[in-house]
Parts: sequence; structure tokens; C-alpha cells
Amino acid sequence: MAEKRRMAKEALKIWMELPADIRSKIMSNVWCGQCMAAVTICDYSADFDGGVVVLRGFCGTCGHKVARVLEGCG
Repeated sequence: MAEKRRMAKEALKIWMELPADIRSKIMSNVWCGQCMAAVTICDYSADFDGGVVVLRGFCGTCGHKVARVLEGCG
């Protein structure tokens, strides 16, 4: 469990090192399979999955679970 927390902290650190305008663009361009559209991610967390940073949260429109892979950030 401690390892998972450490990985999440590292992923969040990488995410927060991105410029604010880039983070904003990424957060507002997440695909929702329920809405079938690009939406804004809400209540998200950052984690490593397969060596890349992944944001996991909820669709700002319908509340469905969504995720965004950040390629080249890990």
C-alpha cells in the first residue's frame, strides 16, 4: 500500500509540473464513452499505470468514470 501511495505522489508531482494552461487543456479534453464526446474530468486522481501517468476521475457532464493517459509524462 505504501508503494502505491508513493507512485501516486510521484504521478501527481509530474502532473503538477506541467504548465497550468496545458493541464487545463488536458482536463477539458477527456473522452467519455457515455456522452460520446470530449468532456472535462472532475474529482480526478493521478497514478502510474504501465509506466505512464493516468488521470482517473468522473465526467463533468454525466458523472461516468473517465480516464486520460498522459503519454510522454512519465
